[in-house]
Amino acid sequence: MSCPTLAAGYFPRGLPDPAPAAHWMYGLLAALLLFVSVLLHELAHSVVAVAHGLKVRGITLHIFGGVSHLEDEPPSPRAEALIAAAGPIASFAIAAALWALRETVVAVESSIGAIVTYLLTVNAMVGFSI
Repeated sequence: MSCPTLAAGYFPRGLPDPAPAAHWMYGLLAALLLFVSVLLHELAHSVVAVAHGLKVRGITLHIFGGVSHLEDEPPSPRAEALIAAAGPIASFAIAAALWALRETVVAVESSIGAIVTYLLTVNAMVGFSI
């Protein structure tokens, strides 16, 4: 979900009181935090790859996700499975941390609660889309 979709659809439905400019600010913040989530997902793949002796040329982030560029093939099927699983595990960890935050600190009906709920949902979906 892009910033315009968040600003024109998600936030106005969940937060009817704020002005449209606030919805755009929330949409931009949520999109930026989603970008950070995708970066952390890809960094998890890269960290596990490096731990298995592989060189990582870089990470490319784009609108639909990201890609960690490895220079070599994983040394074993086990290493390949661990590298592949690292990203979804990171996404689940982010979702779990956001869930804990929402349940203990953030009011669900607030603007921060709406952003946290959005990011929690997206990270959980990314974790399940192995």
